[in-house]
Amino acid sequence: MCLDLKSEGAIPQGVRGCAGTHGHALGESDGWHGANESCYASPMRRLVALSSSTLALLLLPAAASATPWVQAPGATFNDPPPGRWSTKVELADINEDGWVDILFANVGGYQAGTPDSILANQAFINNGGMNFEDKSFEIFGPDINDPMQTTVDTARVIKAYDFDNDGDLDILVGTTWQTKSRYYVNEGGGVFTEASDTNIPDVIASVGDFEVADVDNDGDLDVVLTDWGPAPVGFFNSPGGRTRLWLNDGGGVFTDVTEQQMPGNAVNWSWELEFLDYDNDWDLDIAISCRSCPGGFLFQNDGTGTFSNATPGNFPQKPGSVDFEVMDLNGDNFVDLVTLQDGDGGGEGFRNRVLINAQDGSFNDETATYWPPLENALSFDYMAAFLDVNSDRKPDLILGAFSDFKDRVMTNVGGSFKGDNNPWGGLITDGTYALAVADFNGDHKIDVAIAEGENSFRNRVFLGDEAAVDTAQPVIQNHVFEGTWEIGQMIDIHARVHDNKSPSKDHDWNEVVFEYALNDDDIETMPSEEPLGWYGEYLWRGMFEVPDAKKIKYRLCAEDAAGNRICTEVMEQEIIDPNATDSNTDSSTDSMTATDSMTATDSMTATATMTDSASATASASATESDSMTATASATATDSASATATASATATDSASASDSMTATATATDSDSATATAGFMLDDDGCGCRASNPSNGALTGLALLGLLGLRRRRR
Repeated sequence: MCLDLKSEGAIPQGVRGCAGTHGHALGESDGWHGANESCYASPMRRLVALSSSTLALLLLPAAASATPWVQAPGATFNDPPPGRWSTKVELADINEDGWVDILFANVGGYQAGTPDSILANQAFINNGGMNFEDKSFEIFGPDINDPMQTTVDTARVIKAYDFDNDGDLDILVGTTWQTKSRYYVNEGGGVFTEASDTNIPDVIASVGDFEVADVDNDGDLDVVLTDWGPAPVGFFNSPGGRTRLWLNDGGGVFTDVTEQQMPGNAVNWSWELEFLDYDNDWDLDIAISCRSCPGGFLFQNDGTGTFSNATPGNFPQKPGSVDFEVMDLNGDNFVDLVTLQDGDGGGEGFRNRVLINAQDGSFNDETATYWPPLENALSFDYMAAFLDVNSDRKPDLILGAFSDFKDRVMTNVGGSFKGDNNPWGGLITDGTYALAVADFNGDHKIDVAIAEGENSFRNRVFLGDEAAVDTAQPVIQNHVFEGTWEIGQMIDIHARVHDNKSPSKDHDWNEVVFEYALNDDDIETMPSEEPLGWYGEYLWRGMFEVPDAKKIKYRLCAEDAAGNRICTEVMEQEIIDPNATDSNTDSSTDSMTATDSMTATDSMTATATMTDSASATASASATESDSMTATASATATDSASATATASATATDSASASDSMTATATATDSDSATATAGFMLDDDGCGCRASNPSNGALTGLALLGLLGLRRRRR
């Protein structure tokens, strides 16, 4: 028999929950059309009544191998029936003890709020990996009408992030059925107080989902929210709502800038949105699912947090999407999308899609390649998450399904997904609306939390019993540094870093850092490091002030929570000193003395050649009316400075046939002086102790200059 879904009415025999409609049609009018007829979703007219024979044909065969997970016993996690109607689950270490806790958002109703829609949310604190303790009352506070019970609301989604930049995680609750959302500030150690009404916009909305990222590049986390609009939602003539943007002032106070910075498109019944940098410009764009639209939407960020509708021509739309998951599936450094329930199908369920990034701002539907039809069975899948279930460094998928369909794991084999529909060992989980993955008990195996809304009304935790130990290194993509580096300059550092898991959370990482060494220091043994910060999707960034050094060696490193570490290739960058000047002076003096009766014609040459920032000066002199020649030449290029001096002095009718050359060369802003001298003294000795060749003298002069020249910077 089918469950009586309270105010929503009875469900025809043979159908459990009508594919998540809570007993309601998704069409133009309300209600059912006969005991054996199906509900429908206009304009698509989605039939969902399933016969047992049809199900037998649709379901994938159970895997022969042992299931990776076992349900956690009551001592570990206890959410006893009657459970609450849960719609989303969030995993986060909210009390800063190093263990991952669990938050559930709970709300009933489907097309409209009903008296049983108002429910208390749940918070389970992880006690050292041994068990979970229900701390819902302490975290969310007492209800105003019943101080002995946890406060109630209509939460569709719940997230924990550091919104006020004080180092701990706060909690934002997105509520539906035309209510105001709620915000809880972490006072430290997991003690929460509900923030003032002025911390979040005074907006009445039906929030279907929200996501968190720094959209305007100002260093704090902002929020984008879907709005279903007024009830009833999801029908053909439902108006839908505008996607909203709340900007953070850095202290956890949000301002609604939807009118100024978001497209005006009304989205009819969005269950999910995701941030993604699909065009690789390092800012966060948005993909928005839509159950009752012709298809989802793609909004592009201009880098300042102002978005435009980039859907036409870029996003292959199909109606009915309920979830988007972001991952680089083919290793080309561009993120792709998996979408749920908007593939081919009909009244017996729907297939999912794979949209591959074309690297030109658009996506191509390549479902047949990455998720072939025999593996992509008809189903009512409501949420997916990426994980590396077998630790082979490839992204696998885990899917949460509704009604008689099974939750299942899709393993990435050779670039396409292969299915296993028995992850829980046959345990029935027929109301899975949401799921999330993390390591709850520190054994480095992936565990799973699921939120069931409808049918079972039971939230559960599954521990990785036979799951593979995480030995896979993370992935670092798209790290780019452009241009020259100057001392004192601030360098932007960006990277895409993930562990083949979605979403990326603080507890998934031990560190993501920019590692460097200066000058001749060894980066392997003497590294310095600067931590990078997550700011949305799988993106990390930092600002680095270039130090006073001649060069820097650097790389990016990431270590996941299991201790698997990877670094990029070491890069080396020359550092420019923008204020540097050279005032070095090189000099060379050659001197010869000849006396007495020496007869010759003396030829002396001094040459100065400069490049870059140099000037050249040459002088030559001859005295005593002797047969003496002194020649000096200087050549300068740009603004270099050089002096070449040649002198000859003769006494007592002496003449000389020596040929002397002095050369001065300077580069950049060096200053060089070359002096060549030839002298005959009064003694008239007429002898030479040494008569080196012209080449020998020139070589000595050059060696002297080269030995003192500074290395070019």
